[in-house]
Amino acid sequence: MRMSPDLLLALFLISFLSNATPFFGASYTLIAAGLLSKSGFTAFNLFEIILITGVGASVSKNVMYAIGIGVKGPLSRNKNSEFLRRIIKNRSFYFALLVLAFIPLLPLDDFMYIGGGAAKASPLKVNLVALVGKVMKSSFEIPLEMAGLGLIGSVTSAIGLGAFRLSLISTLVFLLLGVVLLKIDWEVTEKRVKARFKLRF
Repeated sequence: MRMSPDLLLALFLISFLSNATPFFGASYTLIAAGLLSKSGFTAFNLFEIILITGVGASVSKNVMYAIGIGVKGPLSRNKNSEFLRRIIKNRSFYFALLVLAFIPLLPLDDFMYIGGGAAKASPLKVNLVALVGKVMKSSFEIPLEMAGLGLIGSVTSAIGLGAFRLSLISTLVFLLLGVVLLKIDWEVTEKRVKARFKLRF
């Protein structure tokens, strides 16, 4: 059975809104996996959901980019602002953006989008990388989460953690993570990683 246009629009909006919230949002891929299970799995339905959620999530990152432009003044006083301006000039920024856009659970890419807006990264390149990264994320997570949806539900209910409590815990974790990442000196970290793994990019 084909998914209705209303349901696809709802998935787009869920993907957009969950990714337009700095550092935290609902798991739009998990919601998509649940809706796909109820609607009936077909290869075409899966393709539609992956594309719709990927586009919705990537378009919403323009909100993060705009936030970066809006807080450019305060961000300029952060020790990492000069580092971002420097790496934006080469491919390492867009490579990091692609990797972080794909990583599940952690909203680390939000920092890069905000920093990209503050440092005036190319909007076209940022959007293209976001699109590829989020479509890759949906392609990986939705089939996996659909397969494990029953197991996830049984585990969380067994330990007494409903969706609401899990969302509160996730919010706290992401807020703390945001504070930690702002305190890290990214330039020093980059040098250490390059030295450790002998990277030259």
